[in-house]
Parts: sequence; C-alpha cells; structure tokens
Amino acid sequence: TTIFIAIYTYTGPITYEEAISCTEAQQWIAAMKEELRCLELNKTWILTDLPENKTAIGSKWVYKIKTDENENVVKYKARLVAQGYSQKYGDSFDEVFAPVARTTTLRALLTIAGQKKMIVKHYDVQSAYLNADLSHEVYMKQPVPFGNNDLVCKLSKNLYGLKQGANEWNKKLHEILSNQSYNKSENDPCLYFKRDNKKLIYLSIHVDDLIVATTDLSMIEEFEHQMNKVLVLKDLGNLKYYLGIQFQRDQDGIFLLNQQKYIDSKLQEFNLTDSRPSSIPIDTGYQKRQEPQECFENKEVYRSAIGSLLYLSTNTRPDIAVGTSILARHVSDPKKSDWTEVKRIFRYLNDTKQKQLKLGSLS
Repeated sequence: TTIFIAIYTYTGPITYEEAISCTEAQQWIAAMKEELRCLELNKTWILTDLPENKTAIGSKWVYKIKTDENENVVKYKARLVAQGYSQKYGDSFDEVFAPVARTTTLRALLTIAGQKKMIVKHYDVQSAYLNADLSHEVYMKQPVPFGNNDLVCKLSKNLYGLKQGANEWNKKLHEILSNQSYNKSENDPCLYFKRDNKKLIYLSIHVDDLIVATTDLSMIEEFEHQMNKVLVLKDLGNLKYYLGIQFQRDQDGIFLLNQQKYIDSKLQEFNLTDSRPSSIPIDTGYQKRQEPQECFENKEVYRSAIGSLLYLSTNTRPDIAVGTSILARHVSDPKKSDWTEVKRIFRYLNDTKQKQLKLGSLS
C-alpha cells in the first residue's frame, strides 16, 4: 500500500474572515487598504443601480505572501478579484486569449544578452490589469467589508478575475509600447524591441513581469521614464528570480539558470526530500518490461508530478526531458512501475539540484 503524506505550506489566508482574525491580521488589513486605495485612484468602478437586464458577478479577496529566492517575506499582497466564472459570453466578454513570452524566447534573449554583455533588468507593473479599459459593461457586487447591497459596482477598468482580463491588459500594453516606437517580434507576440542607431533594447513580457535587456544604460533610463508616465513600474533590479527560476551571471556575463528552490518544494510535496539519490533519471530497461503491471490508483498525484517535471525540463533541466516525455504518455492510466520511475527522476533531481543550465558557449 502506497501512503501519501500531505505537506501544507502556508501562503496566506483563504477567506476575508480568516485574514482579519489571524495573527498577521494587521499586515493583511494594511494590504487590503492599499489595494482599495489603488482601485480608488484608478477609478476602477462607479456605484450605481443594477439595470434590470444585467446580472452582477461576485468578488472576493485573494491573499498571498510574496517571498524572494531565499524565502524571506517581501510583501503581504491582498488582491480584489472578480468572480468571472459567472460571466456570460457575448454579454460581458468575448475575446479572452492573451499570450505570454515563450520559454525558448527568454533563453534565446538571455543567451544573446550574455554574449553581448547586455544590461538585463526585471520590472513588475503595479496593478497591471487595472490600467486597461473594458470593452463590455460589467457589473460587480460590492466587496466586503462594504455593506450597501442596494448599489453595485459598474466596472470602468479591467479587474483581475474577469474572463477578458488578460486580453484587455495585453491590448493596453501593446498600445503603450507601440506609441513608444517599440516593434513586436514576428516570432513571439510578447517580445518587443527598439533600435536607436547602434543602441538596442528588448522587452520580454509575461503578464505583468517585464524582462528588459539593452546594450546601453541610457535606453533603460529612457524606458523607465516613458513607462512611468502611463504605468507604475517597480524596479526589481538585475534579473535574479523569475517564474520559479534563479538566475546568475558568471565572470564573463553568461547566464546560469537553476531551479533548486522549485525542486525542493516538489520533493517536499511528494514526500521525497529524504529519498536515496539516483545517478540516472530513468531505468534503461523500463520500456522493455513485458509482465502485467499493477495500476497506480492516485492518478491526480501522478499528473501533478508529471506537470512539475515538464516545467523543469522545459526551463532548466533538459537532462530529464526524455524520461519525462516517456512517462507523460501514461497520465491517463499510470502503473505502479511508472510511478517508480517518476520517483526516480525526483531522486535524480534531489542529487543534482545544484546543477545550472549555462546559456552560452562552452568554450
């Protein structure tokens, strides 16, 4: 019998009631006040009566403790989100798709940046979605702790949680960058660039995270100046930690990528932290087995593990790509032997988690 031990890592309260009654209540209350202040300054909604032919969607608070690459608390974040699951297509939304920068694009950009010794910085757009206008009428119930149920919020600006939220923000950011003479790449809709004589600047976009690479410091200064006219940018400094990936540069400026923190979290999640190491990611005889195999009952755990391994293999660990691809074929009907090999990959990662992916020449 296989026994799974659930490991729970606290990332923030689940409900408003929990937030205002927990030991960190003051931090969460301050975070909610800051969020409401931003919404008010941005004129996100107006209070009005609900039209007879309209339905008001709900809203809720989402809480998250943001940490840096060393697990130090950076910020208590409270975000008011719309419960967009109750929106109706054609009534309050239509287009929903919004792209993000491809992993291959980021690696290619950082490879070039390392070879050309470019400046690479990381920026976060504060309350990004709130900067976009809405192309449909959307009504939302007033959030707690407000108690006037006779009026509803008619949204004037985009809000997190709306089905069209990412699409509206993507269109707004494209408009801003186009007005500043940035060109969109033909190969990746989330890569922009601009030339000024011999100077060059690239922007890689993942929702509200911007990776900026340039050959000249003056272009970074111009970028910050122009963007802060229309958005609120937070300068996160040189690129160090992004989407669960840690970044370092060697003495030649070449980028080294590592996901040790992510690997540690997954080892804890699947109760494999103290597992014995493996020198190989998958048994070479695994696919040659002919005998009947017993089914692995917990398919959700298997799928979750495969998803984590796929994320690692596409970002920083190509050495597990073949094994992960083979095991991913069995997500609909995994056997116990498949799960044994999934655990073997994690054991291999546990033994090699300090390895880094070098983006550049080996010479």
